[in-house]
Amino acid sequence: MKKYHRLLNIEVEFLNNLIYRGNNQFKNNLRHRKMILLSRLIKKSNYSKIVNTCEDIYIICSSEAVLGHFLDINFTVMALVARIRYLIIK
Repeated sequence: MKKYHRLLNIEVEFLNNLIYRGNNQFKNNLRHRKMILLSRLIKKSNYSKIVNTCEDIYIICSSEAVLGHFLDINFTVMALVARIRYLIIK
């Protein structure tokens, strides 16, 4: 369990860095607001809402990626929330 907790901390730190870097460019974007919500939920350890929010973010990013908007950030966020969801479920 310590291994997963350490990995989750690394992923959360990466999530916070993405949020900080995207504050100017994606301030009112739905994906960015959901990422901020996910960061707050992780601090509160509300696991059921974390899983649901990860799924929501994944769907939002995949729909934006299909349209061709911000492919690099969308694929990065999709991979990040998939890993967070996996670590929470484990």
